[in-house]
Amino acid sequence: TWEISRLGLKNARAFHRRIGQSGPLETGKYDAALERAMGKLDNILPQCLNMVKAGGVFLAWQSSKPESGAEETAAYRLPGEEKDRFIAVFRKQKN
Repeated sequence: TWEISRLGLKNARAFHRRIGQSGPLETGKYDAALERAMGKLDNILPQCLNMVKAGGVFLAWQSSKPESGAEETAAYRLPGEEKDRFIAVFRKQKN
């Protein structure tokens, strides 16, 4: 994708798909996963963390700051909006 090329990443691939669209859930296969507009964090967090390897990260774009569980969060604001949105970082624990 253009993002990988623009960032100059050499060992990266991006997949744009919904969980479950490519057959069985791909357990522990990816270094990172990110979501945008998938639904409530409580519902999607287990599925997305299941997709990443131990030590991998899941990035969640959220309209409100997660109450707990995120390793860190970053606030941002879209033009014309008065309320912050958040990117929450979750790391899958190593075995």
